[in-house]
Amino acid sequence: MSDEAERVCTLWTAVTGDGHSAIAKAGWRSWPPGVNLHATKRREDAVAAAMAYGQEFGVGYVVRFDLKIDPDERALDALDIDSLSRDRALATAIMEETKYRGRVEDDEIARAEAAMGRRFPAAWRAYIQSPVWFCKGWLPRGSFDGGAFVWLYTPAESADIVLVWKDLEIAPPGMVVIGGDGASEHLTLDERDPRTSVTLTNNVEVSWEDSIVQCRSIEAFIRSIQDDTFRFVFGTEKEMSSGP
Repeated sequence: MSDEAERVCTLWTAVTGDGHSAIAKAGWRSWPPGVNLHATKRREDAVAAAMAYGQEFGVGYVVRFDLKIDPDERALDALDIDSLSRDRALATAIMEETKYRGRVEDDEIARAEAAMGRRFPAAWRAYIQSPVWFCKGWLPRGSFDGGAFVWLYTPAESADIVLVWKDLEIAPPGMVVIGGDGASEHLTLDERDPRTSVTLTNNVEVSWEDSIVQCRSIEAFIRSIQDDTFRFVFGTEKEMSSGP
């Protein structure tokens, strides 16, 4: 390991929605004074705190940053990490890694369903009405290279996309959007099928014929999100040869 590599330590912290907004306003390069900073070398501790924020305040984030340290500060556990994080120069920008949301209330779901004229399947409703759920981030968690970026939508975000498709007269019958890859691909369900699979639908070629199966059921999809194993399946295949 080089001396330069030894001078960088990766740390994580959890922040609330207000803390996230303050960091963004500061340009992701410094810690705003009002942000509570509980930096840790254990990513799982930051995840637990972010999930607690999501349950209590409606949203919680895990953010990651690299801290410059002196070569003789290898025993970082013996140091005041929070003070170091504020006083030392960051080796990289602060990076949002994962977002968690709290329970979605019935009226929020009802408004979205009324707007798009379609219903969310019961299994999906149950997931977004759990005390806290994965909303956005990289899978495997903590991987920015080679992983899958997954964004699961709120009911209002889902409805907005379906309404745009309806205005363009390209909305396939029964199609409900629940997430995407942060770009042009959307995760979709068929509200008409009580045993619907989870499919991937391109925002340009919106059709059931061009949708690609990702998981055989909503339950399998949720499990793959929770256990960090979900990966997008791209290509021209209409069915996966294997999968959850």
